[in-house]
Amino acid sequence: MKRIWSKIAIGAAFLGTVLTFTATVQPAEARRICPLVLFKACVLTPTGARMSVATNACLARARHWTILHAGNCQGPNCPFIWAPVCAKPVWSPTAMTFPNLCVAEVHDAVFVHNGPC
Repeated sequence: MKRIWSKIAIGAAFLGTVLTFTATVQPAEARRICPLVLFKACVLTPTGARMSVATNACLARARHWTILHAGNCQGPNCPFIWAPVCAKPVWSPTAMTFPNLCVAEVHDAVFVHNGPC
């Protein structure tokens, strides 16, 4: 009988430490639990490839993607339409004005707002 109680005590002590450990509050990214609210976005992968995917900011961060803009990817053949956008290239510390969203995407720039910077 004494042996059974010692095993229960060890199990309870172990369970208590596990519950204490898992009860700490952690951000969603640390737990790799992301909401399933998705939107279509053009993303830049760590390998430099651009692709259109259904994602959100949490999933993109977990996969080390950079969201360039919402919607499908447009490049590499861009129209000659003047619709300026302000975007920040991943290789530059400052935002720049691009002739349109497609050209900004081809230069791996993250969309900031419509119009010049």
